[in-house]
Amino acid sequence: MLSRYTDITYKNYAFESQKHSFLYCSNIKLFGALATKAIH
Repeated sequence: MLSRYTDITYKNYAFESQKHSFLYCSNIKLFGALATKAIH
């Protein structure tokens, strides 16, 4: 039961991460830029 749930969750996560990978990378870069400005 648990392993099956984990497998489904992993597949959903992989699909979502693949779908949003570009947006996620853009958010990381934006966050990094904001953090750098905040520090300096």
